[in-house]
Amino acid sequence: MATDFWAYRHVEYCVENGVVSGYLDGLYHPEIVVTRDQMAVYVARAFELML
Repeated sequence: MATDFWAYRHVEYCVENGVVSGYLDGLYHPEIVVTRDQMAVYVARAFELML
């Protein structure tokens, strides 16, 4: 993701707090729609819920 992307700071915050880690290529792809299971993991990590 380019540093001029509108959500760059927010994604960096989520990375620093262990909520997201990106795709296997080490990048973030905001143009890709997330799946239900990906969103479930995101919400669980964001709210520190047990999986």
